[in-house]
Amino acid sequence: GYERIVAKVFTEEKQLRITTDIEMGKEYAELFSKIYKRKLNKNFFKYMNTDSLLGYMAWSLDTKTYLEEFPKLLESAYGNIGLGVNADELSLAGEGISLLLDEKATSAMKESIPDFTMMFSSEENTLIKKLISYGIKKETVKMNGVFYELSIPKSPFQLFFMQKNGIFFFTNSLPEMQKIAGNSYQAKFSKKQIKELRTGNFTAFMHPQKIGTTLSSSGMEITEDFTKMINTFNKMGTVYIRTMPVKGSNLSAEMKM
Repeated sequence: GYERIVAKVFTEEKQLRITTDIEMGKEYAELFSKIYKRKLNKNFFKYMNTDSLLGYMAWSLDTKTYLEEFPKLLESAYGNIGLGVNADELSLAGEGISLLLDEKATSAMKESIPDFTMMFSSEENTLIKKLISYGIKKETVKMNGVFYELSIPKSPFQLFFMQKNGIFFFTNSLPEMQKIAGNSYQAKFSKKQIKELRTGNFTAFMHPQKIGTTLSSSGMEITEDFTKMINTFNKMGTVYIRTMPVKGSNLSAEMKM
């Protein structure tokens, strides 16, 4: 589905910058234009504080269109190289999810998993209410004030969720959920970052120095490679990646570090 890809690397005084431009075929261009017609929900910025974050990732897309077109995307991507998508691939995906919930596979990570919060634009609907009722009946979901706690057998951490202001919140941090639920969350986001998030389809931002500090204090085994990685992180500034909306048949992306 791609006609041409052009990538450029710029080595500037204190920054490495990579840009890519992808020219797509007509069918792919129309498909991605439909999928990426959404803009990020501006209410998300009420619950983000860049001072306390290791990083963030935002993805703006029309979920309904994406789910409708996903089988066609898979078949187009893998069918062309003789890899049809069938039950075997779906089985592998299922095993991957099972691995994430397996106690033995995750036991080594119990102390070093960072706090995370996920937000989805979502209107409250009958399906969500039915899922919550089902979870309460099966004793995997319990009410905790105005939000819910999700208990997954053999999971190494607690999970909390709630619906508020047209947003579905999902986090492993109880203090974070309590602040959101109690209207006491202190947001901090620059106008420049908001503009970039609202104009791009996909944005990722990381603080390698903060990540290095967190890993150093996580109790992980100190090896030579681990030390080299931490030293590299400590020398780096921020890392920034984003893709822009489809224009005509072109999709562009940029990475700065």
